[in-house]
Amino acid sequence: MVQLTAQCIATVILLQLAAGTLTKMGIVSGSNGKLNINDTMTRAEMATIFSKTCSYIDTAKEMLADKEQAKKDKEEADKNAEQEIQGNDYKKTTVTESKAYDGEDASFTNCTIDFASQKDSVLKMANGTLGVFGSTVKSYGYDAIVVSDNGRANVENSTVSASEANTLNIDSTIKSDGKITTMFGAVVKGGTLELDKSTIATSKFSSVSLLGGSTFEMSNGSKLEVTDKGVTPIVIAGNEVSKGEVDDTNTNSTNISYTEIITHKGEQKVYHLSDGSKVTLNSDSKLLIPDDFNEKNRNILMKGEGFFEVTKNPKKPFVIKTNDTQVEVLGTSFNVKAYEEDDLLSITVSTGKVLVKVASQDLQLSLTPNQHLTVDNKRRTINKETFIENDYIKWMNGILYFHKTPIKEVIKTIERTYNTKIILNCKNCNQIITGTHDNKSLKAVIDAVCFTTGLRSQQKGDKIIIY
Repeated sequence: MVQLTAQCIATVILLQLAAGTLTKMGIVSGSNGKLNINDTMTRAEMATIFSKTCSYIDTAKEMLADKEQAKKDKEEADKNAEQEIQGNDYKKTTVTESKAYDGEDASFTNCTIDFASQKDSVLKMANGTLGVFGSTVKSYGYDAIVVSDNGRANVENSTVSASEANTLNIDSTIKSDGKITTMFGAVVKGGTLELDKSTIATSKFSSVSLLGGSTFEMSNGSKLEVTDKGVTPIVIAGNEVSKGEVDDTNTNSTNISYTEIITHKGEQKVYHLSDGSKVTLNSDSKLLIPDDFNEKNRNILMKGEGFFEVTKNPKKPFVIKTNDTQVEVLGTSFNVKAYEEDDLLSITVSTGKVLVKVASQDLQLSLTPNQHLTVDNKRRTINKETFIENDYIKWMNGILYFHKTPIKEVIKTIERTYNTKIILNCKNCNQIITGTHDNKSLKAVIDAVCFTTGLRSQQKGDKIIIY
C-alpha cells in the first residue's frame, strides 16, 4: 500500500466519480467500469493513472486557451476591418456591391472593387468628389465609373476595366493617371476628361467619345490605344472641343467629326442620309453620322431604335455599330433596337439580307426577310425566329407590340413612348407580357399591363408606381 498525497487522493476520488467515462477514454481499467476503494495499487499503476489524468487536463486547458485566442483574433480582425471603412472612405478593402453617392464625397484607397456579378454600374458620383487611389475597378456589362451632375472623380495609380460597357461615363469632370481598359472606352457628355500619364485602351470602339460640349485633355505621355486598326480613337460629335495632342503613332488614325441626330422621349424623327438611305428613329434614340460618310465607307453609330431603308451599293456595305453589335448590309430594310439600358437587343429584317456580329458572344450570323433576332446581354443568350407579319416595326405607326417580353423591358418602352416616369415596385418582377396596344392612351396601356400581370398602379405626382 503506498502513501497517497492529497492531490493523488483527489485524483482517485475524481476517477471514482467518473470511472465509466475514464474507462472509455482508456485512462483506467476495471470491472464494468468500477474501481474498488479497497483495491491496492502499485506505485507504477498510481503514476500511470496520475500521468494520464494530468495529461488529459492539460490538453483540455490548451484547447480552451486556443479557442479563447481564436475568439480574440477574430474580434481584433473585425475591429481592424471596421477601421478600414470610415464613412465613405474605404482602405485596403474588397468591395463587391455597387456604390452610388449624391452630394457627398467618397474615396477608395488600395481597394479591389470587383463587380463582375453586379447588375448596375460600379461607382456613381453626383454633386461630389470620388477618389480612386491605387485600386482596381472591374465591371461587366455596366459602366465602371459614372460621374454626373457637377460630380468629379480622381483616378490615380489605378486600373479601371469594363467588359461590354464604358469604363467612364462622364457628365462632369474626371481626372485620371491610371490604366483604363474597355471595349467601348470613355463617353464624355458635356463634361471634362483629363488624362495625365494615362492610357485608355479599347478593342472595338473609340477610346474617347466627346458629346455635347465636352472637353478632353491629354498630357505627360498619355495615349489612346485601339486594337481594331480601323477604329477612330476619338469621336467628336457636334461642336465639342478637344484640347491637347493625340499621338498618331499610338492611335493609328485621325479624328473625325460627327453629326448627331437625337430624338427625345415621346418623339420620332425621319432622317435622309447622303447616300439616299432613310432612317426612322424611335423615341429616346441617337444617331452619329461621320462627316465623311459615304466617301470611303458607310459606317454610322446608333443608340436606341431605328428602322433603316438602305440604298444598295455593293462596293460600300452599310454598317451600323451599337453597344456590342455590328449590323452590316448592302441594300435592305430592317429594324434595330439597341438601348443602352436594356438587357435585350433585337434586329428584325423586312427585306434583303443582314449580317450580324455580336462581339461579347463571339457570334456572327445572317438574317433574311421575316426573321427576328433577340440577343439577351444579361443571360448571354440569343433567339432567332421567323414571323409571318412584321409586328416589330409597328411602333412607326404609334402601335406598341410586345411578344414574350419581360415586364421590365415593357416598362422602359412605355416610358420612352409616353415620356413619363414609371417605378416598378414588386417583389418578383419577372412577368412576361405579350400584346398589342394600338394608339392607346398612357392610362389604357398601364391598365392593360396591370390586368395582365395582376399588379396595381398608382399616380404619384408626375410618376406612376406599379406594385
